[in-house]
Amino acid sequence: TGVGWDLAFLDMGLHIEGGGQAIDRNARNTWLESDEGKAFLHACANSWGDAHAAAGEESDIAHTMAVRTANFQPQLDRQRQINRAARQVSDG
Repeated sequence: TGVGWDLAFLDMGLHIEGGGQAIDRNARNTWLESDEGKAFLHACANSWGDAHAAAGEESDIAHTMAVRTANFQPQLDRQRQINRAARQVSDG
């Protein structure tokens, strides 16, 4: 779970804020790629790293895992691929 848990709460908040409408995934992913979104992801990962260390993992290992987690964004990479393909189709 970890950062995925935080992203689930982010999505739930967006869903509620949007009156129960579907989340605009493009807007969400664009925000996650922004400086503010990256700061959010890194803060989440660092908090989970702190919790991991508090639960007994060595601090250096927990920190390294948190950094790797914050830098791993397959959902955004997949969305980039979809967006790129859509642009290629629309450009002819």
